[in-house]
Amino acid sequence: MGCARKALLLYRQMHEDCRRPSAQYFVRGLQACKSLEEDEEACSLLAQYVKLAASDIGQAVHADSYKQQFASDVFVASALVSMYGACGMIAHAENVFQGLHVQDLATWNSLLSAYISQGQAVSALQLFLELHERNMVASRLTFVIALQACASSAEEEEEEDGEEEEEEAEEEEEEEEDDPQEKNSSAGKEKSVKFVSRVLAQALHDDASNKGFLSDVLVGSALINLYGKCGNISEAGKIFERVINPNVISWTAMMSAYLEQGEGDKVLQLYRQMKAERIYLDGQSYVLVIQACSALKKYEEPTYQSATIIEVGQALHSEIRLLGFISNIFVSSALIMMYGKHGTLAQVENIFANLAVHNLITWTALLSVYAEHGEAIKVLQSFCQVLAEGIKPDEPMFALALQACGELRDRIDSKPQENTVIVCLEIARGLHSDCEHLGQAMDIQVARNLIDMYGKCNAITYVENVLNVFPGNKPALYGSVISAYIENDLPEKAIRLYKHIGRGNLVVDYVVFSSILRASTDIGSIDVCMDVHFCLASTGLDSNLNLTNTLIHTYGSCGSVIDSYSVANGFPQLDMVSWSSCIAAFAQGGDLACLEMLLNMQAEGSEPATMTFLSVLTCCSHAGLAYEGLLYYISMRKDYNISILPKHYLALTDLLGRVGDYRRIENFVWQSPISNDASPWLVLLAACCRQGNVQLGGLAFDRVLAVEPEEASAYVLMVNTLSVE
Repeated sequence: MGCARKALLLYRQMHEDCRRPSAQYFVRGLQACKSLEEDEEACSLLAQYVKLAASDIGQAVHADSYKQQFASDVFVASALVSMYGACGMIAHAENVFQGLHVQDLATWNSLLSAYISQGQAVSALQLFLELHERNMVASRLTFVIALQACASSAEEEEEEDGEEEEEEAEEEEEEEEDDPQEKNSSAGKEKSVKFVSRVLAQALHDDASNKGFLSDVLVGSALINLYGKCGNISEAGKIFERVINPNVISWTAMMSAYLEQGEGDKVLQLYRQMKAERIYLDGQSYVLVIQACSALKKYEEPTYQSATIIEVGQALHSEIRLLGFISNIFVSSALIMMYGKHGTLAQVENIFANLAVHNLITWTALLSVYAEHGEAIKVLQSFCQVLAEGIKPDEPMFALALQACGELRDRIDSKPQENTVIVCLEIARGLHSDCEHLGQAMDIQVARNLIDMYGKCNAITYVENVLNVFPGNKPALYGSVISAYIENDLPEKAIRLYKHIGRGNLVVDYVVFSSILRASTDIGSIDVCMDVHFCLASTGLDSNLNLTNTLIHTYGSCGSVIDSYSVANGFPQLDMVSWSSCIAAFAQGGDLACLEMLLNMQAEGSEPATMTFLSVLTCCSHAGLAYEGLLYYISMRKDYNISILPKHYLALTDLLGRVGDYRRIENFVWQSPISNDASPWLVLLAACCRQGNVQLGGLAFDRVLAVEPEEASAYVLMVNTLSVE
């Protein structure tokens, strides 16, 4: 920032001295404004004001250049476009570009770079296509920028696919909590193939090859990076081998490609190869190597043990400190993240404390580590320190703070304390106030996090207020609001909102449909279930296995066994959850078809799980098949080694009670691990009520009252037992 300020001071001095300006004079002034805006250290509130002033100064320089008739100079125009792009003023950059009588390649490249700097990859690719249509000859730099745009586009595709995968993963985690035997049905899925980006990549590759640019270091490096983003690691390796005299940029691009695919061991191999060939690493290279160490544990590379990884990380740390890269905020942040995964919080805090400068990037890294270690209180304390130091939090930092508040609220569920719940809500309101004060509350992701947090705090009024005051794309928030309703046991409100917004305004979203199906299950609404089924079919989401499983379960819960079976029968490949949902649907009504489905499930190679056998035992109970039920109970333990849950004991108790096997049922209840609970004795009392067995019913009644003396249903059942006699 120092050099940029000096350049601006020199510019002002020349202006005050009334010296005759030149094109170079304006170019230097505009470049200085751009440098101030792009300064990576500018994360404090004071620095933010300096950056804001940079755009004002840039516009003043633009006005001066126009008065002095230099605005149409191609060098000044290119500098203007670059400056406005760096300041995020794309409309101004486009106006300068469109106002030129002659648009040379330099100005085209400047506008392309401006689009890239502001994350407008699609606009950059469209501009590149327009350049091509005008028969302009693209330079190596033009191709590099176009390749960067395509790489950014590939990342956007991955983010869209990744959001759905995360949502599915969250749903699967919930299912696994309900059934410990279930396995992640998508564990073997390959990464999403980014089709559009791959097609664009191949087209740019062919064009660059025709112009003889493939051997160029910068073009080759950009291609390697692009193929890495597209998941085509093989093609990236081929390009790397073709680059003549690859420099640190090429090596870094190849490292990034491997890291993109989770191949941390390959990154470390490249690092060793670079050291052997005496190629000096830069800050970005070291960041990737450190991230590779972090990724090894995440991807569970068999070659490395955790102790070995931390030793490699510590060696890298020493090397980085020796070479002076420790002052690089990105390198130090990567070290914080690496020690967070493989080291201790004490090591992380020691690195952070020894940093010369604490800025937004390093603070975000520290908060991320605290969040990963479940230190929600430390996240919030650090967030307060960030504000105290005059640093302006960005959206990711607010997300960490909001998630920490939600995590605190989740912990309360195990130890409910009213005053603690109130404290969490007050923290949430404080964070919301900070968001509004710093202008972040209008960000779509922050708004979602606010809704999620208020939902966890049972503050539905605040949830609805966030939605009502949000000025932007409200449909993007509907899914979060619906999830908050479901989380707070308000299925009617969730369905009312679903019907109010209508299909046309509903963002096609995995979580929305999954939540509405849950609401349909809660209130038994077959009509809403059918409506969601129609939406899934019309949007192609009916091919999603997890949504299909939820749909099967919902139809079954609503009593529509035929529809449940129809959905399952129309899906090409069912998993254990699908089969279990179908079996549960048939079992609820005592339909013996569920036993046949169990055989089909086993024939397809899918092993039944805990809840599958619970459904089968329930069906046998309703059908009075005591012998068959006992066989399934034995098979569950002997053949599948499945742990017996309290629900299984209750189902078997009910089964024996329905067939009147009182001698066996009494022994079974006494010997079960839940004999000290009221629930098995209530089941036994209900069986005695049906058969008028007063003696055993009296015993069961006494056992219930010993545990739950105010259990009203026990008194009702005992009275009915006596009346049957």
